[in-house]
Amino acid sequence: MSDLIITQPAANVLTLSSAAPQFAGLASASSAITVDVTLTTANQVYDITSVSLSAGTWIVVAQCQFYSSGSGVTSYSARILNATSGAVLSSSSSMHPSQAGGVANANMGCIVTLTATTTVKLQATANVSSRTVRYLSSPGNYDNATCIQAVRISP
Repeated sequence: MSDLIITQPAANVLTLSSAAPQFAGLASASSAITVDVTLTTANQVYDITSVSLSAGTWIVVAQCQFYSSGSGVTSYSARILNATSGAVLSSSSSMHPSQAGGVANANMGCIVTLTATTTVKLQATANVSSRTVRYLSSPGNYDNATCIQAVRISP
């Protein structure tokens, strides 16, 4: 497709182009689990997945799908963690009722400015043992039910 030029009076020229814009510093990173992660021990924090982010300002979002094949009310928590500093960047909690096959979801997001390359982790815990973080959605069994994604918006 060629450029479209619309000319205004005198020196005012407006040019519209089909070329994609270039954003300095724009980048992305993502990681999704490809197998279920068992939360074996109650109240223990587990590393679920992570991304390595270079210096800059990032929008980071994460989602975590929890599952229990057994009955019993369960509280879940998930967080986005700066693995270098130990700072919790965002967190979310969820609960599912006392039923076998119950699912719960936690969704988080934050904006973070990093001065050096940093590992950012998605972590999770449950207050009952033998719960699961799912890689497939339930119902539906779609991939990427648990993942972390980031977009750098400024270098």
